Amino acid sequence: MIVKLWREKIDPSKGLTDEILSTMRAAGYDVRETDPFGKRAHLPANTHGLSPYVQRIWLMWQEMRASIIDRFPAAPRLPADTRDYLKLFDDV
Repeated sequence: MIVKLWREKIDPSKGLTDEILSTMRAAGYDVRETDPFGKRAHLPANTHGLSPYVQRIWLMWQEMRASIIDRFPAAPRLPADTRDYLKLFDDV
């Protein structure tokens, strides 16, 4: 439900919004105040001609990317002494 948007834009006095919330909760609905327009989706500039499905998958990846990357171990660093490192390959 878009209660937060309603509260901020349509009913600043909050009287009607609180009444709607209490009625919905009394009817057994789980109502949360969220603004569906609060978070803006950023599409790349070259989306013209792309399928809406492709665009949606791209947006989902942008949202999940950081949490997925956090699950992977850190990339190995290059050794400080490159001569010893290259010697390992020469010995093979």
